[in-house]
Amino acid sequence: MVVSLDERYLRDLPAYVVEASRLSGGLASLGQAHEVYFYRQLEGRGSRRLSGILGNQVGRGGVEGVSSRNADLAVLAQSLTRGVNPERREHWLSLVSERSGYTLTRSLIQRENLFSLLGNYSIGHHFMTQQHPYASRCVIENCLRGALTRGENEPFSPIRARLRDLHHRFLGEPVTQSFQRKVIAAADGAVAKYPINWGWRAQGGVSLLGLALGGLALADAALSRRSPSTGFLRKGLRAMGIDGIHEIRPWREWMDSSLRDFVNDNLRSRAVAQSDLFDVARMTHLLDEHYDRGRPHYDSLLAALDLALAHQLFVTSSP
Repeated sequence: MVVSLDERYLRDLPAYVVEASRLSGGLASLGQAHEVYFYRQLEGRGSRRLSGILGNQVGRGGVEGVSSRNADLAVLAQSLTRGVNPERREHWLSLVSERSGYTLTRSLIQRENLFSLLGNYSIGHHFMTQQHPYASRCVIENCLRGALTRGENEPFSPIRARLRDLHHRFLGEPVTQSFQRKVIAAADGAVAKYPINWGWRAQGGVSLLGLALGGLALADAALSRRSPSTGFLRKGLRAMGIDGIHEIRPWREWMDSSLRDFVNDNLRSRAVAQSDLFDVARMTHLLDEHYDRGRPHYDSLLAALDLALAHQLFVTSSP
């Protein structure tokens, strides 16, 4: 079954944004609105969903993007940002790995905050029972007991992590350490032969077609980060029929069109002004620049919207 994020979805998008915030406990709004719509369209088909959660991260040595999400922290009230050093914005793992005794795997297990996954997990669990094929205690314990690989005891580097992620997407992991690959290869058939992520197959080898599509997906991902300034390039991808091959949720476009009034109404509301969470003058300045002067502030405004809706749903509306 294919669920399209079409005009019907956009028509009721504000409602899905609010519901996503409520079902995720305020962790996500627009970022998970499509998940709510997806499950509504399924209309009860299916009762279980596979989720990787921490076991997946430990198995492939990956990390989640737990950070300030490139948002301008100045949009928050000074009472919240007091003491924050704006010059030091390293990934949290960089700070942890500076301490002795913390390898990447141990840091993931002991300190990883699944913030970026919990919103998706909570929404999925509202509609289906979650199952975790990767979250095996035995698999995780074996990762801790294994011999240190080269670089495992070095300080965490976001650049190396990004390169490792690209390697994983294009070339995969060795079968000896990839639980995902073992499970899929054991299933055999088309699923084992079909390219995973951006090129590699579970049964082994790399698909040239998969690599080509992966390269296009990488270009689409890069362009989706800077929507307005790369408009002509995106038009080129659209003309080639590959626009959205990676980013199926053009949420930046949605913020500028279907959600323009919704974002302004919420972030300029009296409730936001009286919440003591935001620097109202800074918020107004960002909104004016974004919507009236063509200077985009997508990440900052989305982070502010997440927080504003969470406050509205779980603080001002609570009995």
